[in-house]
Amino acid sequence: MKSVYMVGVINIVVLLYMTFWVRPTLNPFSPKNAKRLGLDPPLNLPKLMRQFILNKTSNGEIYATLNGLSCPKGGEDIQVVIVVPSAPFRDTARMAVRRTWGRIAARNDVSIYFLIGKTSNSTLRENIEAERYTYGDILIGNFTDTYNNLTLKSISMLRWVKEYCPRAKYLLKCDDDVFLNAPRLLKLLSQLKIKRRAIYGRVFNNRKPMRDNTTKHFVPYEEYKFTVYPHFVNGPAYIIPVPLVEELYNSCLRHKIVRLEDMFLTGIVATNLNIRRLHVEAFQNGLLSLPCFIQRSICIHRVRERMLFEYWQQIFDRNKKCKYYLVFH
Repeated sequence: MKSVYMVGVINIVVLLYMTFWVRPTLNPFSPKNAKRLGLDPPLNLPKLMRQFILNKTSNGEIYATLNGLSCPKGGEDIQVVIVVPSAPFRDTARMAVRRTWGRIAARNDVSIYFLIGKTSNSTLRENIEAERYTYGDILIGNFTDTYNNLTLKSISMLRWVKEYCPRAKYLLKCDDDVFLNAPRLLKLLSQLKIKRRAIYGRVFNNRKPMRDNTTKHFVPYEEYKFTVYPHFVNGPAYIIPVPLVEELYNSCLRHKIVRLEDMFLTGIVATNLNIRRLHVEAFQNGLLSLPCFIQRSICIHRVRERMLFEYWQQIFDRNKKCKYYLVFH
C-alpha cells in the first residue's frame, strides 16, 4: 500500500515538474525535445512549418531565382506593377485574369506578372513552361508552391520588384481569385501620395491567432506567442509604394517567419518599420451582386473565373449611373 502511495506521489511530482518547469524551456517541435516529452517527432508537421517554429529566419537564396523578367526601363514609366500570386495548377484562373481585368496591362504605365512556386508534377511544369513562352508574364520562385509557403511567395515578390522593377511607383499584390476594377484602381493611385509611408487595403484590427489545430489558419504558440495580431492589411489585395519595397524586403529577412503572409508582411514587419496601414473601403472581402456596388469597388475577393467576366462587363455598363467616392483612412 505504501509503495502504491509513493508511486502516486512521484507521478504528481513529475507532472508538476513537466507542467511548470519543462514546458516553458523546451520547444516541443524540436525532434530531440519531442522525444523527451514523449511525443513522436516531427508531430506530422510540414518541414517548412517546423523550420518556422524552430526560429529559422528566411533564407535569401529562396527568393533569388526568379526567371529574369523585368519591367521596361526598371519600371521608370510604370504607375503600378501588379504581381498576382498563383498556384501552378491554376492556369484557367490566370487565363481569366488575362482576358478580363488583366487587359489593363496593355497600358504603357501598367505591368502584370503572375508569381508561382515550384512543383514536382512534371506535367504541370511542362504546361507552365509553355504558358511562360506564350505570354511572357510568369515568374517562378525558388520554393515549393504550397499554402504554408505563401509568406515565401510574398517575400519573393518584394525581392523581384526590388531587383527588376525598382522605379515603378506602386506595387499591387492581387490574388488570382480577386476581381480588380482597373479604372477605379488608377483613380485611387492618382489620389495617393507616393512619399507616404503606408500600405493600403482592407485593414484588420485586433484579430486573434487561431489556436485550433484543425483550422486552416492555425497558428501554434511557438510560431506566434502573442494573443493579438498587430493591425494588418488583408492578404488578397494590398498596395505598397515601391520606395518602401526594399526596406520591407530587408526587414523580412531579419524576422522569424510566420506563415500568415499578410499578417507577417503588413502587420509584424510594417509595424517594426513604422509603416501605417490605411483602410480602403473599396477593397471588398466577399462577393457583391448589385452593379453599383461592383462599380464602386476596387478589389473583390473570392471571385471565380466565370464571375470575373460578369464583373468585367458590369463595370463598363453605361446604363448604370452610380455615384461613388474613394474612402481611405
